[in-house]
Amino acid sequence: GAGKIKFSTRLPISDGETIDGLGYFHTDPKWGDEFKFQSFSDHDGNIDADGLAYYLSHHPKLVGVGKKKAEELATKYVDVLLTSLDSPAADLAKKLSLPVETIEILQKEFAGSKSPKSIAKLCSYGVSPKQAAAIVQKWGADALRVIELDPFRLIGTIPGFAFKKTDDVARAVGLPKTHPSRIAAGIKFVLEAATDHGP
Repeated sequence: GAGKIKFSTRLPISDGETIDGLGYFHTDPKWGDEFKFQSFSDHDGNIDADGLAYYLSHHPKLVGVGKKKAEELATKYVDVLLTSLDSPAADLAKKLSLPVETIEILQKEFAGSKSPKSIAKLCSYGVSPKQAAAIVQKWGADALRVIELDPFRLIGTIPGFAFKKTDDVARAVGLPKTHPSRIAAGIKFVLEAATDHGP
């Protein structure tokens, strides 16, 4: 019958996810026999292309990625970009016509469960690339669920989120205006504003 195997990858795979993958078995000096993924495709829906393009074009450290290149990467080359993160940076850089340094940054930031999809979706809600990365770092695979259920948890947790900015995100995710967290955060915002301005 089917058994469990250990595997090694930095690709965005989470528990219970169905994937098709390519790779090979090898013996790791530390972990022993395991399967090493080189690429994969998932069955969990598509990445938000607009959000990914925004992330790529607005990231301050990604050299060689302007608006046009970002849109191309997020559409035409998205499968290559996201399913080959374990490839040597130099090889992927050549394939995508990008600097090696840019690929290395993407490999680092997109490592971990669901990071590319989460970051892209967060950017589609009006979150900056830096903030999106911080949110994923804070909540990991639960980042999207946390923000879509209650974006006001961002206030006081992630830098750059006061009431107005967070309210923009809340509208983007479709949070009702009558949501208890929005009302509580709004009251606190009004009271703090009144205190700052004095009598």
